[in-house]
Amino acid sequence: MPRVPAFSGITSLLHDYARRLDAGDFGGVADLLARAEILVSGTEIGSGRGLVEEFLRSAVIIHADGTPRTRHVIAQPAIDVADSSRATVRSQYTVLQASPVGAHVVMVGHHHDVMTVENGAWRFASRDYGHITYVGDTSRHLRAPQKPQ
Repeated sequence: MPRVPAFSGITSLLHDYARRLDAGDFGGVADLLARAEILVSGTEIGSGRGLVEEFLRSAVIIHADGTPRTRHVIAQPAIDVADSSRATVRSQYTVLQASPVGAHVVMVGHHHDVMTVENGAWRFASRDYGHITYVGDTSRHLRAPQKPQ
């Protein structure tokens, strides 16, 4: 698969993930990661649609408008296409959240993903959530707030 279609398909998948998460569509996020291994700091915690949806529902606060009131900004995707059907991807993210006093940065980090082609489309084969470099006030975002760094 040529580099341009791979880049386009992979970045589209990254942004689709962020849009669904910001909409509070945990079922839609789980669909994207249904066959992916889920890792935290290199340790696999499981796989499957049910695990992903439960992981999000147990961790992320949904507000009265049905969303987490966040905006995940995905940036600097570094895509290494191994062959026509496999790629490793590192992307930066910044999570912004609306609050009564304005928007603020909740978290910054990067994801490590492995993506593969299935039926002509890129999909997640694994995602590592453990690379967090900054945590702000998560009291309105996560059920178990993290200590600000």
